[in-house]
Amino acid sequence: MKNAASTAVRTRFAGWSKPALQFFHGLKRDNSKAYFEAHRQVYEEQVREPMEALLTEIERDLGPDIDVKVFRLNRDLRFTPDKRPYKEHLGAYLSTAGAGGLYLQISPTTASTSPSARTRWRPISSTAIAMRSRERRAKSWLGSSAPSSRRATR
Repeated sequence: MKNAASTAVRTRFAGWSKPALQFFHGLKRDNSKAYFEAHRQVYEEQVREPMEALLTEIERDLGPDIDVKVFRLNRDLRFTPDKRPYKEHLGAYLSTAGAGGLYLQISPTTASTSPSARTRWRPISSTAIAMRSRERRAKSWLGSSAPSSRRATR
């Protein structure tokens, strides 16, 4: 990823481990800063790094003109009645200049992809084929319990 810190060894995406999903289950039970700080290393190594590895592989397959953003786990608490400090999922967004994008999300109960709701995104066929292939591969890593992707309605 362009905006990720450069490291000597890049890890290859191999799916999310059981500790990653256990992290989200624990966060759901105890959504507090104390829990997060006690489990920060699990979040960094088992949740965020695999997401960054997946996005790096997608970016490599689709080309350098793809912008990638991994969303923070922290919630914006200013304008919501839900004052839990952390989201119970990790999301990322891939986009191309002026063409919308694709949202990815992982949580203990879902692994989903969906086109951006902000714009109508119509990727060229080779890009669409590559993205579908990546989605199938990611779901195979998550196992047969992974739900199928949601389709945007028009």
